[in-house]
Amino acid sequence: MQRQKAIAGAGNVVSARESRARPVSSRALLAPSGAHGGVLALQALVGNAAVSRLVEPARTHRRTADSGPRRRPRSGAARSPAAGGRDLALQRFPATAVTAGTNWVSETGAVRHPGEGASGGVYILTAKDANASIRTVVVKPIFGESGLGTVESGASMTFGDQAVRELLGVEAPISRSVTKGSEEYRQLLGLCDPKAPPRPVNPEEARAWKPLSDARSFVVMSEVPSSTTIGSLAEKSVSDPRAAGELNAAVFDPDFLHQLGRLCIGDLLIGNNDRMVARAMNVGNVMISSQNGKHSLYAIDTNAVLGRDLAPEEVLRTGSASRSLHGGFSSTKTTLADGPGEILDGFYRVIAGRMKGAQANGGHGPTELALDPVTLFTDSYEAQRPRLLQAFTAGWQSGLDTVRDLVESREGRAKMRQVVAGVGAQQGSGQVTYHALKTNAMYLAGRAKGKDHAQSASGAAAFAAAKMLAEFDLASATIPDDGHSWNVARVPSREVLGADLRDLPRAPDPRHVLRVAPPRERGVFDGGYFTSVLQGAGNIKADADALGPKQRGLFTRTAQTRNRTTAGRFVAETYLLGAAAQRAAAASDRLGQLGATLEVSIGAALTPSQARSAIPAADHLRAVLPRFRRDVGEFGDGLSNASKGVASLSRLSLAPSLAQVLAQVAKRMRDQEEVLAGPRLANPNIYVNALRGAGAQ
Repeated sequence: MQRQKAIAGAGNVVSARESRARPVSSRALLAPSGAHGGVLALQALVGNAAVSRLVEPARTHRRTADSGPRRRPRSGAARSPAAGGRDLALQRFPATAVTAGTNWVSETGAVRHPGEGASGGVYILTAKDANASIRTVVVKPIFGESGLGTVESGASMTFGDQAVRELLGVEAPISRSVTKGSEEYRQLLGLCDPKAPPRPVNPEEARAWKPLSDARSFVVMSEVPSSTTIGSLAEKSVSDPRAAGELNAAVFDPDFLHQLGRLCIGDLLIGNNDRMVARAMNVGNVMISSQNGKHSLYAIDTNAVLGRDLAPEEVLRTGSASRSLHGGFSSTKTTLADGPGEILDGFYRVIAGRMKGAQANGGHGPTELALDPVTLFTDSYEAQRPRLLQAFTAGWQSGLDTVRDLVESREGRAKMRQVVAGVGAQQGSGQVTYHALKTNAMYLAGRAKGKDHAQSASGAAAFAAAKMLAEFDLASATIPDDGHSWNVARVPSREVLGADLRDLPRAPDPRHVLRVAPPRERGVFDGGYFTSVLQGAGNIKADADALGPKQRGLFTRTAQTRNRTTAGRFVAETYLLGAAAQRAAAASDRLGQLGATLEVSIGAALTPSQARSAIPAADHLRAVLPRFRRDVGEFGDGLSNASKGVASLSRLSLAPSLAQVLAQVAKRMRDQEEVLAGPRLANPNIYVNALRGAGAQ
């Protein structure tokens, strides 16, 4: 009876079945009448059939947290040519602040840190001069790795913004990178550091914390005008009718969903796995900009993963050259297999989950006359799903068609090259390459034309293999012969290992050994960390030698080396051994990539020119493989022995952590032994002969 009254009061005397059979206008759904008025009336109208399916936790989406930056809405408006003439919030920093260098110390009036997290989030800088061109800018620290463990850099973040904006036509902030060591970096660090979150007291949270000075770069970006993240708006909507109206006006708007579908394809194109594709569903990286009654989509925190290592075998398996999309359940292949419907359902499911969580924390609940806001939202989606899915799918397909045009037209390929060239020589620019972008685009273009995964992946992988072999850095797949090898550490006697060696104040953090070649990053070698570990080992040796000899003998005094000195030198040697092993592991990874690429290439239809350009890589593999097999095995043995020796230095405070690191590196070398002895590298002559034959055609 109460449901009938609500429907009649709204002037909509229709059955629930009829309401599901035809599209429901989002504007009608949100029309205010009193506190909740027409919204609650139509809430009763659409029914409750979909609540249990949409509100239950998603089994296939690993993230629901709003990890994106929270940006304060702004009032006022100004025209911006960079935004295509759209109305933007009144801003007051110099007009070049997000495109060129700025004296932040003299221009900044206030700084705040509105974000959450131990080290992440963003900083909002407000201009000192009220008459300046831009009022606020957003500064994001980049620590080299995202919360998902994906490598990120200033270059990859600024490219991500530019790529979705210029290649897919989706709104994103204007941004640029400020490199560590520059004067701008120093100024931004000085301004933001006092607002940075302190080291957490909780030990678990403290492990993820980093001082702001560890940031490898800052990304300076324009603030999204009059905006909030979808996650934040969802939480507010359970107690704030205005927020509920804004949320529904946006996410039930076909134009918004069309852009959202295009953005999903854009993320697949650039390898961004922290929004909606790859079963991520992080709605915190989707913002709503509300101006003059219009609610627009903005993409934020867009990280591109398009490195030089194209890994053609992974392209065949996953449909992507981006390491971020190589997961078994979270790849380009699985995303396209899920299809737009599964992704759209997940999007609304996560929004409902955020609303439900806020409701449990004291938000608005059911009333006598109407369903609660969560049920209203989910029932509204269920009633409108066909038309909403149509809009989202249209954007999805439009994005695929756009990528196809980028691949198949000269203008499109030139546009992709131009966007990549815009990265220039920024720090981390090696994470953004044209060949990786084109490989991803070729796969998506194939799917746009109706090809299946295998057909689309075959052409993309052949392109990737030919390019990778022609440009392969053979030096990176070589173990350097500079004395930093497997025989640098000699385990001393038990007497020496029992020496009273307690502290080594200038010893590096043992974890720096692992950072020489991060285990999760295939073939990556960090020369900075390598040099740092070598210098630290030199400091340990110097401090140990400074102890001087000891005098022995009753009548004839003889100078002898102290046990503590020998033990200290042994610790230094283990650092050297670990660093050299990590460098060798990176080179071995690269050699394995070379073998995998050669395997794909001889199964692909390479042109004679492509085959001839690949022959030097095959010759290199055949020449260096015997030494790799010997050295990697020797490294494994030396590390195992050194790890046990370091563990015996019971009085040395850093011994347990150093021994653990050496054991990890030893395991990595054992794994490399298996790769080098595997069938892919069993007979490198096969690759040489096949390529010579193809090149002679």
